[in-house]
Amino acid sequence: MEIVIFGIGKNPQIAIRLQISPHTVHSAKKNAYRKLKKILKDNYYLLFLFNI
Repeated sequence: MEIVIFGIGKNPQIAIRLQISPHTVHSAKKNAYRKLKKILKDNYYLLFLFNI
């Protein structure tokens, strides 16, 4: 998630940098967003305000 927050790039660029598949990057981001949504509940919109 740190790479996404600091704007390193899209899934393919992240995958190349971490030497993993783009699908793995997609899955990790999806899981992280799901966990954040659960933690933030009604304040989930904050993720979009801060462009995370």
